[in-house]
Order: sequence, then structure tokens, then C-alpha cells
Amino acid sequence: MSRYALLLTLLFGCTAAPADDDDLADDDGAPAALTDDDDATADDDDATPKVDDDDSADDDDTPPRGAYLVLAADGLAEAGQGYADLRAGQDLLTEVVSISDLVEPGYWTPDLVAAVQARLLALAKPLPAEAPLYLLLLGDAPTLGDDPTGLIPASHCLNLLGSCYTDNSYADLDGDGLPEVAVGRVPARTADQATAYLDKLQQFEADWRPGLWNRRLVLFAGDSGFGAEFDAIAQGLILDTLTDVNHSFDIWGVWDNAASDWFYVPFTDKVVDLFDAGAVGAFYIGHGSAAFNDGLSQDQLEAMALENRQPFAFFFACSNGSYAGDLGSIAEAALWKEGGPIAAFAASDLTHPYANAVYPYEMQRALFDAMPPTFGDVIRLAKVASIEHEDATRDLMRALARLQDLTDEEMVLIERQSLDLYNLLGDPATPTLYPQAAVTIDSIAGSIATGSLQVGGLAPGIESGTARVTLEVDADQHMGELDPAAAEAAAINANWVIANNRIAASQEVPVVDGRFEADLDFEGELPGEAFFIKVYADDGDHDAFGHAVAP
Repeated sequence: MSRYALLLTLLFGCTAAPADDDDLADDDGAPAALTDDDDATADDDDATPKVDDDDSADDDDTPPRGAYLVLAADGLAEAGQGYADLRAGQDLLTEVVSISDLVEPGYWTPDLVAAVQARLLALAKPLPAEAPLYLLLLGDAPTLGDDPTGLIPASHCLNLLGSCYTDNSYADLDGDGLPEVAVGRVPARTADQATAYLDKLQQFEADWRPGLWNRRLVLFAGDSGFGAEFDAIAQGLILDTLTDVNHSFDIWGVWDNAASDWFYVPFTDKVVDLFDAGAVGAFYIGHGSAAFNDGLSQDQLEAMALENRQPFAFFFACSNGSYAGDLGSIAEAALWKEGGPIAAFAASDLTHPYANAVYPYEMQRALFDAMPPTFGDVIRLAKVASIEHEDATRDLMRALARLQDLTDEEMVLIERQSLDLYNLLGDPATPTLYPQAAVTIDSIAGSIATGSLQVGGLAPGIESGTARVTLEVDADQHMGELDPAAAEAAAINANWVIANNRIAASQEVPVVDGRFEADLDFEGELPGEAFFIKVYADDGDHDAFGHAVAP
């Protein structure tokens, strides 16, 4: 998402909010390291994403693949055992400890952090050095001055724009600021809350079923407030940068901006619709506060009726994850919503536009290119990459930031502080549940120039089923003519449908003995310069996906 991230550097972040955003700000309410070789970009002819379809996890003799520690607030240990039991059934070595098991009354937060890390390392000692480590903090965090009894403290952290608090200190085993542990918090204050979220997790995992939602990304963006000229540039930049997302996935987007082709009336209804349709992840970019972002408030959460897959919510905005204390935040509300988003990644305080450029870029690389087994792994990979990863896109971000009068020292400081500012609310061992296998497209005849393609390939694990084979234009293009004069809701919403349609040809074909064949015929010149053959196959119980560059 190079230019998308670039746009965010210019546009989004609380300090860049327009003057009329004051009311919003005051609203009270160990996988392998991600490398550039993992990118599935327009010039990548690798047809298959990295998906593990090994069924060995079902073998009772399988050794533990990692360690999972539950730190439970006093009074929540029994509920914590339910989480441990769930993960023990997924080949993780588990343990539940209460705060009183580790420290005496009157402890300092660093004492607890050190004790938790020691317990986690002891649990992981019999495992290979590369085995992933997961830490679930089961309990809410007190604010400064609150009685910490029955709560799990967060560490105070520094923030260029204000104060913040973090759980990253629990995950940093060697003191370098980078997380070696995938850590997440379920900010429950009662056993009923803790159990209700466990029920939500169990249902999310047990109710998994094949569907296009398993390869879908939802993006919703708030109104910038910077005027029509800037918004016109913004739309072009956003669409252009979506071409960097792994093409095995689909992208649906909506923007609260009347000048955008992605505009929809009413905007918030479409946000709810996109969540209801199901997705792997939902990215929000825009202004925000603890209780609100542009498109998702408590009212919108209550309106959700997710019949398909519940997405992981990524909120790149100010204070959407302000979890300490009992006032609540939009990220916590998403967590508690029955049938709502399965987890959330959000900031505990004010965010900086530069960090809100880095994180969406690194997060999409971790989520859609590396495709690790859990959302906690996604977060850990992206945080490490936000500090260590270097490429032309990151260089471009820094160059633009310098034009905005940020020094190199300030950029490093913001990158470091954002490791703490952003936190995972939810269980870090929540499985990502991508399609279960990688399609191999092994024969392509014809070409874009001839208007016809004959495609063949293999769908592992699917002996008899159906494959949906499509020819699609790139993410910055669309099929169909937009109405530039659209002013009424019906015409605006018709434009939205066209703007999100990238399919030039489509065919559903049978999968027989794991093999499929499809003919894709189309007429006329296609928009853009890059075209992709995408496949999603399933038999009702298993699925597989992949893509190839069309010749």
C-alpha cells in the first residue's frame, strides 16, 4: 500500500484533524520473518499464496507447536482455564496463572511484567527456540490512581502527542522494545464478561465455513475535511496503492466523501453491510476518539448482524483502543458485541500521521502476504517490521515526512513509540483462518489480446466441488462506466457498485479429482495494464484459493 500509506502521512491522524472535528475528539462515550519476497504484487507471477494445508494438527501425538500463558486477574482464573483448554486442543502448551500467584500485594508494574515473562519462558522451555509464544491478559487495566485490585496493569508509555499505556512491555523479552511474544488483552471486569468473549471465540472458530469472505479485505475511510481538491487526489492515491495487496484476496471499500467513487449514501449503513458480508480483516483509516470513528460507533455495532465470517478490526485512528479504566472504547465495544468483530488492533491515545502510514502498510504485508496462523502473529510481525523493514515504500514515507518538517530522529521516535501505542484487544492465539490450501494454476492458454483465456489447475484437498474462476482488473481499476453527474442516492450507490467491480469475466466450474478447467471470454479493451486470474474453490467443507498474472 505504498501510496495509500503515503496518503495517510499527509492526511490522517488526530493532530491533522480539521477545526470542526473538535466534537469528535471530545466524544465521551514465531512465524518466519516477513521479507520482500513474500509480496504478491502486480509483477509477481507466483500463482499460489503461502497456505499450510497440513492436517497433522488433528493428530493427538503432535507435539506442542508453541506456548500459551493466560495471566488472569484475581477472580478470573476459572474463566481463564476455558481459554487455556481451547488452545490446548490446538497443540499449544498452556498454563493459567493469577496475579497473586506471581507477586505480593503492593507490587510495581515492572515486577509483574518480569514475573510474567519468567513464567512464560519457563512454560516454553521444552519447546524449540522458534516456537511461537502467546500471552493472554485476561482482565481490564486500571488508569493511574485507580485501585488495581482485580485488574491487570498496563505499562505507562511515552507518546510524542501525549500520554499512553501499553501491553507491549509484557511482550518484550530482551528489552529492545520489539515484541518476541504475541500478546493480547481481553479487558474483562467480571467472569461473565470473560466467559462471554470465550463463547464468541469458540463460535467464531467452530462456525468457520467456506465462502468468499475468507479472502476478503474491507476498507472504510472517514471524511478528511481538507476540501475537494485534496480529496480528488486522495481517491486516486488510495486506489493506486491497493494494487500492492496480495491479488489472491478481494478488496471492498467505502469512503465517507461525496467526491469519491467509493461514496455511499448513507455511508454508515454501507459500513455495517460490509461487516455483515464477512471478511478476514476490516481496516479503518480516519479521525477518531475513544468512543467513535467515522463509520463505526456504538449504534453501528448494535446494528450488525454478522451471518458470515466476523472480521478482525484494525483501527488506524486516535484513541479507538483506549482500554484502561472503566469508560470503555470503540475497540472494546467491538470485542463485547455478540457476533461482532472478533478482535481489534487500536491505539490507546493520540496517534501520529507518520505512524498511521507505516502501520497499514506493514499490517497488510503481514496479514495478506506472510499469512501467519494467528492474528497475534500478524500483529507481532507487523510491529517488528515497522522498525526493521526497509524498502522503497518506507523510503518514500520518510522523504515525504521530511517535507512535513519531521526529522529523521523524530521519525525513529514515532516508530518506536507506536510499538507501545497500538495494542491488540482480543486473544492473540485467535486463528487467522485463511482458505485452507493454495490453488495451483498450471495451464493458461490464450491472452488478454485475444479476448479469451483457457485456465486449468489444481485445488488441493478438494476432490469434488466448485471453483469460481475470474479474470479481474487491478485494484485501482473497475469494470463499467461511472456516472460523473450522480447526485441522487440511487445514482451515487450505483457508482459505488461499479467502483468496487473488478471482474471482467467469470465462470463457475466443477472440481473433479482436485482439478478444474475454465474458459474466460470477454469483449472490448480492459482498463489498466495488469490483469489477474483468481480462483476460489470449495466443496462445502474445505476451500482453496490463489491467483496468477494473466498473459
